[in-house]
Amino acid sequence: MARRKNALTIEDLAPQSQPLYIVDDFDSAAHLFLRDGKIRNISEHTQAFLSAGI
Repeated sequence: MARRKNALTIEDLAPQSQPLYIVDDFDSAAHLFLRDGKIRNISEHTQAFLSAGI
């Protein structure tokens, strides 16, 4: 088995050309923000703090 090279290509380093989500209003943006926090497994206390501020 050959050893893998740890070199990145230009495509790997280039930023994405399109955003992952496009939102039209604040409520949608807040929902996506809290959803992302749940996906990243932030604590329940942090989720409550973030949702109280929104």
